[in-house]
Amino acid sequence: MSAPVTIQTPLALRDPERVDAGRTGASHLVTVTGPEITAEVLSAVLHRLVSVSTVVCGMRTMATHPCTALELSVRLSTPLGNAEAALRVGLGRLAGQCEVDISLLRAERRYGLVVFDVDNTLVVGEVVDRLAERAGRAAEVGVLTARTMRGELDFAESLRQRVAMLAGLPVGVLERVTSEIHLMPGALVAVRTLQALGVKVGAISGGFTPVVAALARSLRLDFHAANDLEVAEGHLTGRLTGELIDAPAKVRALRRFATTERIPLPSCVAVGDGANDTDMLKAAGLGIAFNATDQVRAAADVAVSYPRLDLVLPMLGVPVPCALVGG
Repeated sequence: MSAPVTIQTPLALRDPERVDAGRTGASHLVTVTGPEITAEVLSAVLHRLVSVSTVVCGMRTMATHPCTALELSVRLSTPLGNAEAALRVGLGRLAGQCEVDISLLRAERRYGLVVFDVDNTLVVGEVVDRLAERAGRAAEVGVLTARTMRGELDFAESLRQRVAMLAGLPVGVLERVTSEIHLMPGALVAVRTLQALGVKVGAISGGFTPVVAALARSLRLDFHAANDLEVAEGHLTGRLTGELIDAPAKVRALRRFATTERIPLPSCVAVGDGANDTDMLKAAGLGIAFNATDQVRAAADVAVSYPRLDLVLPMLGVPVPCALVGG
């Protein structure tokens, strides 16, 4: 088992030597992410920090293209709880005004396991919608999927309804649809960077095992969980078998994988976009809402509003590798 990685915060200030956040006395890290971080935006962030008697210890660039991410190491005034709460509220309002993402996290963080949702997170689009196109039920299934991801429908019941519309499809369609799937921009960079750091990486999906298993093999993921489709005489029956991976099941899967890897939940990260991910985001030590609705963002610790999965790396204190930003 790989030991959890201690995410330290090197600072590149006047001294070219890289110094971590602990040595500079920083208690928190503020990460600002957007297509362009203007001088006005940075000035507004700094003003907000000073307004709660926060000392800025340093700053470094975490990503440059196609989005910019800047990380500020700060030391909050005492009492810490009051200052942190006030700063979090203020930065949240500022993020909305400036149309950027701003996160506030404790400087000392240890993450050893990261789990990604699959549809519209690790890959572009919803696999069930692609299968529905082959079954001639795209419009009906698409409406159900959209409402489910917004939290308007019970996930388990909605999934059963959508799977029922796939009845009669040849099982070979799964392989063809899998071959057409595209990774979310930045997904390969995110996964490979985390793996290089010794972090365990997996996928927990409300989608289907044949597709997710193929994706896991391609990315060399450490674990995965998804729904099993019933097959009879080479065709989908329109039913599921085994445990249905809904919101509570995603939490159980996260706990199971964490236990297997002997990594405590506070050292786990969950990334997702749909209403069925909210419980998993809350259960993990760090929950990241990715291109998500307001409901999901409210359940998460931090949010990424831009469709590049490598932008989760700065949230973990990891710069996006410049040579790989196109991946």
